[in-house]
Amino acid sequence: MDLGPDLKLVKQEGMTLAEFVKSRFGDKYDIIFTGEYKNIQSLIGKSSEMPDVSGKADDVEEEKRPERFNYRFWAAFSVPLEGKSRFLNMDNFSFEDVDAAPSGRHERIDAEFIAPEDAQDRDKLVLQNIRRWIDAKGFKSEQFLAKRRVGRTASDATPSRTLLHAFVDALDKKQLSSVSLPLDVVAALLNRSA
Repeated sequence: MDLGPDLKLVKQEGMTLAEFVKSRFGDKYDIIFTGEYKNIQSLIGKSSEMPDVSGKADDVEEEKRPERFNYRFWAAFSVPLEGKSRFLNMDNFSFEDVDAAPSGRHERIDAEFIAPEDAQDRDKLVLQNIRRWIDAKGFKSEQFLAKRRVGRTASDATPSRTLLHAFVDALDKKQLSSVSLPLDVVAALLNRSA
């Protein structure tokens, strides 16, 4: 809401939202990177106490990024279990909490591999559980990694992955339930490729 009519300038000037905020509102706000992999951007007021984070926006792009699992696959180990058993669809990484295995290619994820909602260092625990499950099942982690995007050409009329998709993918269930965006921001994020 603080951007007001300047929100249209973000699109016109070809900046990311973070770059725009830094250039126009750097006196009021800071953008920090948090999370184990420094991949979660947070907007905080200058008067707020800065969390202890070592990565800055420019440094994160230069660092080699660690393996990143498909967001649906990650969710199968982070969303709380709502039944007796969880089954992962090996074709599209969707999952179901049901008593018996659904038809098709599904693998069981036992409750011991699903991180409790209130766990400390939850992202780290989810990652450990994923790696333990992959080892226990004898899979290779590469088959569960997020696909790297290749560059777009100017002829691409509609991007399949937008900045809004990337924003939603970066948030866990708890964060998603606490974030709201005005529709003009949603529209702007939908019009930018990730």
